[in-house]
Amino acid sequence: MKPTTAISRRLLIYLGITLPVLWIVTAFISAAAVMHEINEASDTQMSQLAQRLMHTPINLNSNYNPTLPPIPKSQRGLIDSKESGYAIWYKGQLINADQTGQTIAYKSNYQGFVNQGYWWQSHAWRIFYLHDPQLQLQVAVSFSMHERLQTVLRAVWAQLGVSILALPLLLWLIAWGVRRGTKPFQHLAQTLYQRDPHSVSPISGTVPTEIQPIITALNDLFQRIEQTRTRELRFTADAAHELRSPLAALKVQTEVLALTNLDDTQQQRVRNIEHSINRTTHLVDQLLTLSRLDPLTAPPYTATVNWTDITS
Repeated sequence: MKPTTAISRRLLIYLGITLPVLWIVTAFISAAAVMHEINEASDTQMSQLAQRLMHTPINLNSNYNPTLPPIPKSQRGLIDSKESGYAIWYKGQLINADQTGQTIAYKSNYQGFVNQGYWWQSHAWRIFYLHDPQLQLQVAVSFSMHERLQTVLRAVWAQLGVSILALPLLLWLIAWGVRRGTKPFQHLAQTLYQRDPHSVSPISGTVPTEIQPIITALNDLFQRIEQTRTRELRFTADAAHELRSPLAALKVQTEVLALTNLDDTQQQRVRNIEHSINRTTHLVDQLLTLSRLDPLTAPPYTATVNWTDITS
């Protein structure tokens, strides 16, 4: 059977695949959460601004379109007047609006939020209308939906950027953790490699929980092998002892038969029987010798056998 992929390599592959997927899923979840919070904060600010505009004294007889006063570039900060706007109507006539608010469509007696366009479009707007029937005023505040999306994307990209910069360190920590986590397997493999092939003693159980079933199975296998070997030796010794007595009796009877008056043919047959009994007795003696030897232990005296001299 061919060896499969190493556990450490499998773990590295699995982690290498799951981490990017986890990052992407986390990024989508974070983006959805951030978008929800931005929408909630922006909608609240739009509502508050519309209420303030509704209660701000306004010259109803003038058509005043204010613009942002000139501010030095070093003091402008990050002002972008094109991302939001407002408009005020009196009796359906626009009386006050900034440059962006002049493009807001008038909706008679409408209150609440409305979206113009889709959030991925650069010209998409979210507009909040507020109507006062007593004052006959209609106020609208708009904010760019695309700007909200850009804010979310910048936040997500900032998070992913930090993760990408930390990726080499994370991969090193994963590799170090995998090597350290699989070290008990390497120690077990080294212990089994250095173990005496003839030994059936149990393996030490001081191993991690994941390896404990393997150690338990091996120790159980060694125990069964020892029990089987013991039963085989006992059977061999018992069988040899049980065979010696009838063989000895047969040999005595054969010798007695050989002393009687027999013709040449009968004497030859008796000698053949005696020869067979001697061979069987020799085989039984070998079985007894084999039962006394430990088959897992090498003979104490060994020498090289020259089979050419023996067979010549």
